[in-house]
Amino acid sequence: MPKNLKILIDEFNVGKLTPKVGALKIYNIWFGRPYDNLHKISNLSFLEKENILEIDFDEGERLTLWSPKNIQIGSNIFEIKNASKIKWEWYLYGEDKTEINKRFWVFKPLLGFIINITSNDEYLKSGLKVKSYKNALEIL
Repeated sequence: MPKNLKILIDEFNVGKLTPKVGALKIYNIWFGRPYDNLHKISNLSFLEKENILEIDFDEGERLTLWSPKNIQIGSNIFEIKNASKIKWEWYLYGEDKTEINKRFWVFKPLLGFIINITSNDEYLKSGLKVKSYKNALEIL
């Protein structure tokens, strides 16, 4: 685990770090309308063997990042510059938290700035490819 990530997770777990709360943006694609909803982190964990960062949010949502790099997490900033893959999972708002109501977006960089997206959500079509010159993940 990168040293700075270990420090961030340790600080979060003992209450020394309160990460930024805000709207989610993955490869320059907003989850919902810009600044429409707030996401508050409830858990940070790192699976060292797999090189996976898991971020859980207070509404049962989860972000999974494979090989995250260049991470800045603080009360005023939340940015992850790179990841080899990102999976965002959530439940339809206003519905029961069941598997049938679970949605996902998976972002997989192909050529550095070309991002392939797969999804079971009607908003973001599966197979979509976007160009991104921004951070892999931001909370704004």
